[in-house]
Amino acid sequence: MSIKIRNARVSLFLLIDLLRGGKVQKEYKYLEQYLKNSSYEKLKSFQSEKLSRILTHAQEYCEFYKAHQETNDIDSVPVINKTIVNNNIKKFLSSRFKSSSDLGKVVTTSGSTGSPFSVIHGKQKISSHSAEVIFFNELANFRFGDRLYYFRIWDKLVHKSQVKAFVQNLVLMDSSSLDCVTFQTKVLKKLEKEISGVSMLAYASTLEAFSNCLPKTKFKGKVNSIISMSETLPDGSREKLENYFRCHVVSRYSNMENGMIALQIPKNGYKYLVNEVGFYLEILKLNSSKKAEIGEVGRIVVTDLNNFAQPLVRYDTGDVGSVCYDYFDGVRRLFLNKIEGRRVDFITDVSGNLISPHVITNSMWKHKLVRQFQFIQLDTSEYKLILNVASKSNEVISPIVEDITHYIGSGARIAVEFTDEIPVLKSGKRKKVVNLMKV
Repeated sequence: MSIKIRNARVSLFLLIDLLRGGKVQKEYKYLEQYLKNSSYEKLKSFQSEKLSRILTHAQEYCEFYKAHQETNDIDSVPVINKTIVNNNIKKFLSSRFKSSSDLGKVVTTSGSTGSPFSVIHGKQKISSHSAEVIFFNELANFRFGDRLYYFRIWDKLVHKSQVKAFVQNLVLMDSSSLDCVTFQTKVLKKLEKEISGVSMLAYASTLEAFSNCLPKTKFKGKVNSIISMSETLPDGSREKLENYFRCHVVSRYSNMENGMIALQIPKNGYKYLVNEVGFYLEILKLNSSKKAEIGEVGRIVVTDLNNFAQPLVRYDTGDVGSVCYDYFDGVRRLFLNKIEGRRVDFITDVSGNLISPHVITNSMWKHKLVRQFQFIQLDTSEYKLILNVASKSNEVISPIVEDITHYIGSGARIAVEFTDEIPVLKSGKRKKVVNLMKV
């Protein structure tokens, strides 16, 4: 099968892809063939070939992996993380690509500690990622070309022009304010005016806030699907949203540096179908590099099978979870049974209005001297900012406090503390935003 033509936007996209060699369609067919229709043995054989290819490439062209050229055994390769990559960026770049145009594009994330983290996606990775987004969105009942309400904080790093939003059929919704009045008077009213069904994409924290603002009146519009990203959406919030909007609400497990790793499948009890065409996923024990048992909670470690520009082999995502096997459309597949360590707390401003934790996270991106941070709400107007920072000077700290105060209110009292390391939770994850306020 191939990507279905549904409207002019899809036709234009496929035409452009065809002129560029049809790379997205090719990657999409791999997903259709191996992840959806093949036996598990054929899928694992295809994955094994890709794993061998990326490992051989990394050992030959990347300085970091050259020390491990003596083996083609993935288990002998060291586990890496954001810190290791950040401290050895040039060593992870493939020398096979001589110019920036050959490499592809740079993607940036705030990272697990709030510090910016950038990865270069090669051209094959860009094509495969596009195909994966289309494929997995379709599994979530969001059809390629349909209108998507995209909720996030649209700062300069992720801003889309009106032209690009129109071409992609996106409605860009700002999620910096999560109060119920805004949701009911603007979001719901806008959705109900749509002529045909739409889909919604938002951080789990945004959807959780929406689930607590649902009116008793019946929703008059049509929503095809709701996709949650970044954190784990509580079951109670998912059920509220499903009942109100009369559609499935699924979480996807993805990140900026890797892409689409797994997606919840309602028919499989909302377990996450793993994208074994694009990734080799391992669960390692929390305190060692030994493999965890099936069902045992451990560190989620992935090898990106498509990024030859900057190979990330055995990359520790910073999240923890467990895997199991189940049947997807009659064929055996690997699922993430649970994902832990991806929850961030809500906070409120000094007036009691809910604030997205990503407001704080995103505001820290531009402060380059911040290695790690943790922002804690202690009471209505009492906050603590813990910093692992290269300089403690007033010229560095004052702009950080001013940026945060802009969002939470001028009456906020923010105590600043310094540390050499932000503490790690039992799950292995560092929480960037914490609410300790007593209710």
